Amino acid sequence: MKVSALSCLPGLVRGVSRRDRIVRMARVLGVLAGGDAADAALLAWARSADEVYAADGGADRLVRLGLMPAAVVGDLDSTSMLSRLQELHTERAIELVHDPGQSTTDCDKLLAYAARQGHTEITLFGVEGDQIDHVLATLHSAAKASLRVRIVLRTGIGWVLRMKEEVEVPSRCERRVSMLPLADPTAATLAGVRWPLDSAKLSPTGLSSISNRASGELVSASVLQGAALLTVEFPAEELPQW
Repeated sequence: MKVSALSCLPGLVRGVSRRDRIVRMARVLGVLAGGDAADAALLAWARSADEVYAADGGADRLVRLGLMPAAVVGDLDSTSMLSRLQELHTERAIELVHDPGQSTTDCDKLLAYAARQGHTEITLFGVEGDQIDHVLATLHSAAKASLRVRIVLRTGIGWVLRMKEEVEVPSRCERRVSMLPLADPTAATLAGVRWPLDSAKLSPTGLSSISNRASGELVSASVLQGAALLTVEFPAEELPQW
């Protein structure tokens, strides 16, 4: 059932989980090889992070921009500057974590490495690109990871939510909001939007919430079962958001 929008009021725009309001989590950025996002965006996110890791070829952009990741993780078959990374490993103490296993993706390896460092949350940059299989595989990696995962998008931010996870995102009226199931079945709630969901049964082959609209100052989402991707629109000038 369609519900009319609530009054549209200006508000602070900053995506936060409820835990973030209690204690500031480390700002951990994981850089993948997707090349659609602008260099200026990568610079802004990396410079505002506490720790930056790269998955294989994701290190190439960082190094070209003069940014040094704390670690480069993966099977190291995608980077075009392995010799340079090896030099940086000696000169700047960059950690190279070579994992040749083919049963996991470079993103899997990156997320597992971040978890081993004691992190509980990570933001991924460089997810979007021209290889749809890599995009989908990254979403699968995030859905099964042991830590909470956010995704930087060209038009906003995404949150991968698993069972019993929730998030509140300050927004502005009429900004685009979507919620896509990543598992079957998924039960989810979505509020603060024109067309809310209340413990709705979502499925990759059934119901999704696409191009919904924020109806006020706050969007909230929770997953009761399964996993889902929540995306909220942010203009470039309001990013990065931690």
